[in-house]
Amino acid sequence: MKQPILKTATLLLLSICFLSSCKDKDPVNPDSATNTQTIPAEKIVLGKQLENPYTLSNMSKAYSNIVVVPQHGLQMIRHPCV
Repeated sequence: MKQPILKTATLLLLSICFLSSCKDKDPVNPDSATNTQTIPAEKIVLGKQLENPYTLSNMSKAYSNIVVVPQHGLQMIRHPCV
């Protein structure tokens, strides 16, 4: 007996939620609708341009900082904290 009541209540709740969420227009703030003045944009001031970290010279420096080539010719990666 509880199954049909539960199904009916669930269906009713879902249909109410669905129908209440469908609206033609969103509510508009009356203050923003009448205020059409715009604030002039200020010029954006940027800082000093940084060096591109992904250039070939920077990558070569970074690679040489972590790779050690011993006498045997094998490459070993050195931990940066050592």
